[in-house]
Amino acid sequence: MDIIVLSLGSYLFGNINPAISMTQIKKGIDIRTVGRQNAGATNAALTLGFKFGLLIALLDILKGALPVLMARLLYPDNDAIWFLFGVMVMLGHMFPVFHQFKGGKGIASLIGVLVTAAPLFGSTLLLVSIGLLLTTKYITISSVTAVIVTPVYVFISPYSNNAGWLMLGFMGISLFKQRKNIADIWHGREVSLRQILKKIEK
Repeated sequence: MDIIVLSLGSYLFGNINPAISMTQIKKGIDIRTVGRQNAGATNAALTLGFKFGLLIALLDILKGALPVLMARLLYPDNDAIWFLFGVMVMLGHMFPVFHQFKGGKGIASLIGVLVTAAPLFGSTLLLVSIGLLLTTKYITISSVTAVIVTPVYVFISPYSNNAGWLMLGFMGISLFKQRKNIADIWHGREVSLRQILKKIEK
């Protein structure tokens, strides 16, 4: 029963979306109706400026980390619960009941989850994702790579199979959430990092 309650709590915690809240406070608009129409750090940077985008990214990372940290403290020998709480907080970010189930893509929160559940892998993945972003110039390529690599790592690492299945399930949901961006990459319509930075500068 405790695990169910805490899982639900993790989902509800994920509903706290700084991009939606800050944009509403600063500009009185719904961030999901402007720019990339996504309640995440990139669109926040486009809408509010680079500093706010960075702040929101850090808050989303922290949001992913805290439920996993709680799980590690309460259930130190059950890594499946660590990843369960992590998946629940990410689902809360992506499909928030308090925001009509229209949230962000959960990539920053994924980094927070992984840095806490698998510190070495999470930190390495963050650096690799930044490298991919700088090399390819597309945020979607780095985020999709991170989502696909994660369950592979969890399955081949010492973590339990249940943890691996949880992350595999999240991978499927995340790729579905990013399907438009993936299609835009395929058809050459995706906005590049350079274009995003130019818009932020304006």
